Formats: sequence, structure tokens, C-alpha cells
Amino acid sequence: MRRLRSHHIPDNDPLLQTAREAITEEAMLQRGDHVLVGVSGGRDSVALLMVLMALAKPLKLRLGIAHYHHGLRGAAADQDARLVENLALKAGRPFFYAQGDVEAYRQDHGLSIEEAARNLRYAFFVSTAKRHGFRPIALGHHIDDNAELVLMRLLRGSGRLGLSGIPPVRSCGSGALKIIRPLITSARAEIDRFCRRHGLVTREDASNRALRFTRNRIRHDLLPRLQAEYNPS
Repeated sequence: MRRLRSHHIPDNDPLLQTAREAITEEAMLQRGDHVLVGVSGGRDSVALLMVLMALAKPLKLRLGIAHYHHGLRGAAADQDARLVENLALKAGRPFFYAQGDVEAYRQDHGLSIEEAARNLRYAFFVSTAKRHGFRPIALGHHIDDNAELVLMRLLRGSGRLGLSGIPPVRSCGSGALKIIRPLITSARAEIDRFCRRHGLVTREDASNRALRFTRNRIRHDLLPRLQAEYNPS
């Protein structure tokens, strides 16, 4: 396999520049950090991985790649896992993988599918980071995710704390472990352009378009209406 190299992303790439600014502003990374990157195979997380690979040499970062299989989408999810494993092989980075039964966990704990999947995924990231000495965990959330979450919480009647959105950096349990989001000031459209610009192969989760989920209705219906009819920003 051809090995991925950081110089595939030029230093003046717009997404790389935006991410670097966010990392500096929020003090997300220190030179020599060991970073566990959560990669689903979708555009956001693959773009995040490429950005961090571009920063790995100048910041002397050690990267690991983690993928959690939720056991929900059959062969499609298997293909997601294979894509991420291949990315790790091409990049020459360690690959960490686990599979769980989100539906069973959901039923046992009385949660929504989204909540159950998030709980199991984050638990895997945290346990992997602790076991293998990674600090911090990097995830691919972006500014559109933030807007969707704030609107979802607003519609559910959340208080001021809930309306604060997704933090760029947050502590994760006790100790020095933290979660960082280098793409949190980048837009989904900017990430899409980045993936097209660099010919990145990614996977699309079909459930992201299922309108039975509140977040998807906000993404595909409410937000476009707000942008078109009230405020394009």
C-alpha cells in the first residue's frame, strides 16, 4: 500500500490554517503529544486525521487511530471499519478497534440510539487512550455540529449551560485526559471542499439522512430554512 504522508496537505490549505488557528487559540496541543484520533470513516473524521498528520511532524505528534463499530448497520459498518483500518495502515499509525451492541445497551439503559452509541463510543476512546498512553483524544466535530446541538437543546427546553454548545476542549474524567476538537471553527462545506480538493476516500452513513432522528431534521430542514429565510449566517 502507498503510505500517506503529511506533505499531501500544503501548508497554506484553508482547512489546515483554520484548524491550526483553533488549536493555537484553545491551546489544544503541545509539542510531543500522543493523540488518539477518533475516525468513523466519514468526511469530518478523515479530514481531521489528514490535518493532524500534516501537523504531526512540526509538532512531533504521535498519532493513533481509533474506530468503534456500533453493530447497527451490518455490512455498511463493516466497510467503514475496513476503510479506517486501511487508512491506519497507509499512514503507518496504530489502529485500535472495538465492536459493541448499541441496541442491547440502549434497551438496558432506556436511552435513544444516538445516546447509547455516543456512550459506548466515548467509553472506548477513553479506555483506549488510558491503556495506551494517549493524551488527548481528537474528534472531528465542526461548527455546523455545534449549531445543530444548540438548536436541538433549545427546542428541548435546555437551560443556559445546555445552550453553550460543544466545547473546543474539555476534560475527560479525572487526570490529564482531555477531548479536543480542532475543526470546531470549520464549516461542513469547508470540510467537504477539503475532501474533494485532496481526493480523500470517505464513507457516508446513510442514517445521517434519516429524518426520524431529531438532529437530522434540524440539519436537513430547520437549519436550511433559518439560513434561507432568516439569517444566512
